[in-house]
Parts: sequence; structure tokens; C-alpha cells
Amino acid sequence: MGKKIFKPVGISSKKGQRHRVRMIRRATLLRKRMPFYQVVALDIVKKICIENGWRAFPERAIFCKANRRWYIADIFVKPHSLIIEIDGSSHEKATAYDKWRDDNLRLQGINTIRFKNKEVESPNFKMSIMGSLIKLSKALDISIDELVGR
Repeated sequence: MGKKIFKPVGISSKKGQRHRVRMIRRATLLRKRMPFYQVVALDIVKKICIENGWRAFPERAIFCKANRRWYIADIFVKPHSLIIEIDGSSHEKATAYDKWRDDNLRLQGINTIRFKNKEVESPNFKMSIMGSLIKLSKALDISIDELVGR
């Protein structure tokens, strides 16, 4: 027997539909078991989103068309296709994978902002998120007022 060739699974195939359902179920399960720092970050992000008329979704399954794979984002902010990831100790060894994933999602127009657990604990976390949004607005070459929706 020869080597098996990996074929990416699309959303339209039956196998792709089964995989989609599996990822959504996994995201739902992760939503019920969110780590403490992620819950804290979600509360802060939701407050910012409510102030600006956005929506934040915890543990959201996202299909990346660039490499035809599913990812689960810690927090997904809807109108700006923004992912906020809270990196715990498990991400210290997975920096190459995180960079690869972020690059693939960026090709699709989804930006990722990463925070460590220690940053979430800090009293300036809300300001860090707003600072990251300012950096993002400069990277996207739009005004912060446009990004915030003012």
C-alpha cells in the first residue's frame, strides 16, 4: 500500500458536514468548561462590545477557507472578524502552531490578538484591549472611530 494523501475536507461534502457538526459540538463543550482567565476576559470584552454595539462569541468554531480547516477561537468579535485568544501555559510550547494558525486566518481577513493569563489579571486589561484595537485600526488603515463604530 502506498502513502495516504491528505485531502482537505470541504464544508459541502458529507464528511465535511460531519466534521463541522463535530467542531460545533466541541466548541459547545468547551464553552461549558471555560478556564477562569477566559471567563474574566470574556466579561471585559463583552462590556466593550456592548458599549460599541458589537457582539462577542465565546468558543466559536470558525472555518478557514485558506487551508480548509476548522479552528475554535476563544473569543470571536463579530463585526470586525477579530479573534481574542487567551494563552495559558499550554501555548508556551505551541508558538509555531499559533503563528501558523494566525497567518492562515489573516489570509481570510480575520485578525487575532493574543493575551497571556497574567495580562488578563492586570487591572489594565481593558486598556490593553483598547490599545490593541488602536494597533489593529492602524494595521487595517482605518480610523479608530470607524473601528469602534462612532
